[in-house]
Amino acid sequence: ERRKLYRNGSEDSRKVRLSEINEELKNLRKEVRMTVRIEKHSLEIEERLRKAEEQNQNEKRVEHKEKESQEVR
Repeated sequence: ERRKLYRNGSEDSRKVRLSEINEELKNLRKEVRMTVRIEKHSLEIEERLRKAEEQNQNEKRVEHKEKESQEVR
């Protein structure tokens, strides 16, 4: 669309429309950056959750083994 504006149209209308397009692009780029940050943060949270669940399971195993060893005595 910008190429067409450079080839056709009056200078004033071209400047106005190019300004509108540039503003739209600016907002879209900002949204893309935000989306990428959200995705990265989501992956980090998933990894933390996985590690916490793994640690919780390990603690339960240790507690279970301790109870078994106390019952044997």
